[in-house]
Order: sequence, then structure tokens, then C-alpha cells
Amino acid sequence: MRIAALRQEHGSETPPFLFVPAPAGFNAAAPDHMAELIATARERAGEFAARGAPVGLVDSDTFSRAMPGLDENSAPAMSDAIAKLADLGRELDALVLIVHHTGKDVLRGLRGHSSLLAALDVSLEVQREGDKRTLKLSKSKNAADGTAWGLELKPVALGVDEDGDELNSCVAVFLEQT
Repeated sequence: MRIAALRQEHGSETPPFLFVPAPAGFNAAAPDHMAELIATARERAGEFAARGAPVGLVDSDTFSRAMPGLDENSAPAMSDAIAKLADLGRELDALVLIVHHTGKDVLRGLRGHSSLLAALDVSLEVQREGDKRTLKLSKSKNAADGTAWGLELKPVALGVDEDGDELNSCVAVFLEQT
């Protein structure tokens, strides 16, 4: 539904994304699973490139779903997971984006071992206070940390389903830099 909202909002029939969903039960730590994902992504990327669109981003949403059973607090396990995602990026010549969550205490940052934050080139953090959202550059190896932008989710009505229920989604709209 998010893709339908993007298409409706921006008037594009083809989203600016190539989606290659990982197969059910995917585990990035399993070499055969990763090889299958890379082969599928390469095949689909070729189709996408034939339409004149570059492909250069792999999104792991979420990190914990891509690495089931991973002990996030273990330095060796986290280092292995980070290495596998870096290998994926090199294999596909793409930026790897991971979606990861903070722990219950937001002030302590990302869940798990500190090697994850140390390995990141960039960390963007979405913060929410009531209905106000902010996207903050919390870490960057090549820019000033702390830059933030206001962000809102704009509702998009997509029609109704077969039962007559309204279908809705949203698109992110950036506001002022704070």
C-alpha cells in the first residue's frame, strides 16, 4: 500500500524502488540463503536497469528479521552479521540500509552490541513526540552529526477494498531543517 501511495502522490507508474522480497524463512547468516537472494536481486536488477533506472540500495527491514536467532548482544555474532551485510553490498554494488530499533530505553540507543553503531557509515534516527516526527542525522562519517529535519506522514486515500472498507496509507513529507 505504501507503493500505491507513492505512485498516487508522485504520479509514477513505476516506483523508484526494486523490490526483491527475501524468501520466507530467510536467514542472511545462511550462505545458501544469501546466494539465492543475490542471484534473484541481480536478475531483477537487470530488468530494472533495462528500463533506465539504476539500482543501488538494499534495505534490510528489519535487521533482526534478516538475522533470525542472532544474539544481538554478542560481539562475534554481531560482527558476523555486519560482515555478511557488507558482503551483500559489495556483491550487488549497492548501499545497504538496515532498519533497526532502539531498546526499551531510547536514550541508550540501538539494541544490541555497540559494534553495530561503530560499523555504520551513517545512522539516521526517527524520533517521535506525539504527532511531531523528526529525522535526525545521529552519526555520519562524512558530515556533521545532529542535523535534523521535520517529517510528517501525509495520509493518502487509496480507494476501497472488496468489502467496501477504505484503504489508506501515507507518504513521508519533509518539512524544515531544524
